[in-house]
Parts: sequence; C-alpha cells; structure tokens
Amino acid sequence: MIIGSLNRVSRFLLFLSLFLNLGNIASANTGPKPWQFGFRPPATPTMEKLVAFHDYFLNPIIIAIALFVIVLMGYIC
Repeated sequence: MIIGSLNRVSRFLLFLSLFLNLGNIASANTGPKPWQFGFRPPATPTMEKLVAFHDYFLNPIIIAIALFVIVLMGYIC
C-alpha cells in the first residue's frame, strides 16, 4: 500500500512539474542563445550591480589567473 501511494504521488509530482514548465516553454525564445555570453539584461538595480561586479571585477581576476597558469605550464613543458 505504501509503495502504491508513493507511486501515485511521484506520478502526480511529475505531471505537475511538466504542467508548470509549459509556461516556460512559451517564453524560452527570450533566453540566451548558445553563442551568447554574459547575463540577461538586468531588471533591477541589484542585478545591475551584480553584473558590473562580475564583468569588471571578477572576470579580469579569472583571466589573470588562467594566463598565469598557462604561462607556468608552458614554462614547465
């Protein structure tokens, strides 16, 4: 009896998740394309600050670390 009820619950949750995702399928064309980089256009001031922090602070640090590691690997080889 417990296995049967869990099976019905899991089927219901699967159906519910598929039903709720139908709205996302209609708006999927507004998302990023495979060739695009970066975030979506920010809708709030907080997201604007987060995008600026990512683009102008974190990315240069990540690029510098990656270049440093590549140079060290080239030196070792």
